[in-house]
Amino acid sequence: YFVKQQGKLYNKVETLLLADGFTRPTAANIKQALNLFKQAQPQDTVILFLAGHGVKETADYYFMPYDTDTNNLNSMIKWDILQNALEDSKGRRILLVDTCHSGGAYNSRLVKDSSDNNIVVISATDSQSVAQEHKNLGHGVFTHALLQGLQGKADMLGDDKVITIKELDNYLSVIVKNLTNGSQVPVLHAPGGFKDFVFAKL
Repeated sequence: YFVKQQGKLYNKVETLLLADGFTRPTAANIKQALNLFKQAQPQDTVILFLAGHGVKETADYYFMPYDTDTNNLNSMIKWDILQNALEDSKGRRILLVDTCHSGGAYNSRLVKDSSDNNIVVISATDSQSVAQEHKNLGHGVFTHALLQGLQGKADMLGDDKVITIKELDNYLSVIVKNLTNGSQVPVLHAPGGFKDFVFAKL
């Protein structure tokens, strides 16, 4: 989707997909891919999209890569690694997370860290809920709704042909809740003093 945004909202789009059928989202590949963010400049927009399984162990949250050993936390990616990669990058930072208990990655300290570093986060669930998948959708419910929203359904005004973060968040909150019979509600974490901005053009 964002490759098609090149020449619209974004002059140039650099992407790195780790689940393209050839590359696997292993722990090593994910950590290596995060280096791409170091190229970002202050005028750029950095987007990290994660879809997969996440687990919360005590006070920490882990993303489970392709080669996870479920009996070994060290084979998983501790959330701090992802968080720090975004914090250390320049420009506007956006994190989209479609994982179980994804809101749980954001305890009070991480929420503060994100806000202090002006990172906008939209997570698939709160800390108590499971991010659902429906086979007929071909994606997790959150990812399905995200794509639908970005492709135009989140354009609440309809005539300006742009999707803002708040429009997207409002759309996701309604659609994901409807598709899951109220059992899953996305969560937006925005920095203090957050000002809405255009995320995509139609």
